[in-house]
Amino acid sequence: MRVWLADMYEGEGLIDFQALADAGCAGVVLKSSMGGGTSNLTWLSQAVNGVRRAGLRLGFYHWVDPTQSATRQAGYLRQATERFAPDFLSLDNEQWWASWDKFYKYRRGEIPASQVPRLRGDVIIQSFLDTMAAVAGLRPLMMQYSARWFQQGYCPQMSDHNPRWGGWVASYDVGTRVRQFPTVESFETALDELNAPRYVPNNMDVWMWQFTDRWGVPGISPMDLSVWMGDESSLDEAIGTGASEPYFPPYEPTEQRRSFAIPWLNVRSGPSTVYAVTRRIYPGGTFYVFEKRQGNGYEWGRISDSEWVALRWSVIV
Repeated sequence: MRVWLADMYEGEGLIDFQALADAGCAGVVLKSSMGGGTSNLTWLSQAVNGVRRAGLRLGFYHWVDPTQSATRQAGYLRQATERFAPDFLSLDNEQWWASWDKFYKYRRGEIPASQVPRLRGDVIIQSFLDTMAAVAGLRPLMMQYSARWFQQGYCPQMSDHNPRWGGWVASYDVGTRVRQFPTVESFETALDELNAPRYVPNNMDVWMWQFTDRWGVPGISPMDLSVWMGDESSLDEAIGTGASEPYFPPYEPTEQRRSFAIPWLNVRSGPSTVYAVTRRIYPGGTFYVFEKRQGNGYEWGRISDSEWVALRWSVIV
């Protein structure tokens, strides 16, 4: 039987993760962050716990936004990784537009695609490289999610860099027909009939193949599904630690906040201005708060195991 995984983002809400596990799913990849900040605190916490309680492997993916700072984006992914301890990570490389406002207008049918400003290929590539470099080593398995239509159409020189990471390719070879499988057996039969992805970016070594967003297993509506291009032991070997023990956060974050500090909000190694600045959070950046303390006349929030910020220059999201 093929080894398969699912992926999802906060807009899809929460699902019955145990039903996924009962259908044979090997893991779930959650969207933890993107260029503008982290995913919704409540959703991510609940989804992580649901995945772990079902005994599934946990992956996080970050949407790389070339219009945002790579350092800032890496900080969002690092924060989520430190808090929730996923087994593996992926960076999503598929943004071609330079303006979110124009892109949304195009998606709503208000303007034609020709009016959406495009990013230069070298900008797309450099943003991805800089973000990946800033999170290198966070987890043994670090994949690039991308598609042939995107790379050939918007950043063909990415083919020179593709061999550097395992590839998670989007190639919807099974068509657009919605299929809701009534039994696990019928789903497994369909999986076994899959061959290999047809639409692969040049020089990409495919480790995982997202083949549909139109198939649903018993108890679960159609969603993004992928197959691992190997057996289960090779997946555990790539993760680097073998099958993970269920992980449950010892406490839930209390809130999610957004910085409005100008020009930036300092992140320190402790709850006082006497502690060293380790990085910065720029205006609009979001973070989770897990603990609060008073110090130097400020209320401080702990945003990871060893990072603190003064909460005065932020608001609850």
